[in-house]
Amino acid sequence: MKNQSSGGDTRFPHVALSSSDVVSRRRRFASTFRRSSRGFDDSPGPGKIWLHDIPVKTGFKKLSDSQALAIAGAVIKGLFVDKAIAAAPPFDETTLQTAVDDLTGAIAAQAQAGGGTAVTAVKNKKRSVLDGLLRRLSQYVQANCNDDVQFVLKSGFQAKTTPVRSQTPLDKATILSVDNGHTKQLVVATQKVPRAKLYEVQAAAVGANNTVGPFQTAGVFNKSRSMTITGLTPGTIYAIQVRALGGSTGSGDWSVR
Repeated sequence: MKNQSSGGDTRFPHVALSSSDVVSRRRRFASTFRRSSRGFDDSPGPGKIWLHDIPVKTGFKKLSDSQALAIAGAVIKGLFVDKAIAAAPPFDETTLQTAVDDLTGAIAAQAQAGGGTAVTAVKNKKRSVLDGLLRRLSQYVQANCNDDVQFVLKSGFQAKTTPVRSQTPLDKATILSVDNGHTKQLVVATQKVPRAKLYEVQAAAVGANNTVGPFQTAGVFNKSRSMTITGLTPGTIYAIQVRALGGSTGSGDWSVR
């Protein structure tokens, strides 16, 4: 009894497996993929308060003096003049405006003195006060924005939306060769697909006039260069297709029959 093929990846003996091995492999893959997905580090990085889905962008210490003053001015208008947030702020407008005026005066004094340790220390202290007030207000906005980015923007702050990971599908599998194994077996080899965890093989019987029947799973394998299909019917022509499993979308496209 001789297994038949028409060469390439188009004709192979069919096998419809329902063994516990195949089911176990697929379940293990699904479990691994779910754990991998949950394992991504979605924790907030520096400069973000991640209490809700819409984090307020902070990192005020990294800003220049002019940038910090610009944000403070926008926040005064958004929170205290336009009242973008209905809940009462943690302190009044005068407190923030005083910090802005103090820093502006310290910057002018530093420039007039041409620098120097003493005036720079005073300026840095005034800047630290402003940064602290902006941080308190950003937390207040975070807690009262109702996860609405428009409220964050209207308050004068900037919003940092939750990162969205790109969905990159696996490459399409390419069958390299098919060799006869033992009786009722064929060994399929495919090109290795980057980021693939497993490879699924499907086969279908080819009838009269090269009519391809329905594909059924022939096995799930972890080695792309040695996938042995068993339980074949000698003398029958089959078509076969392979796809890689894994990646951000779960699987790649089936190989071209």
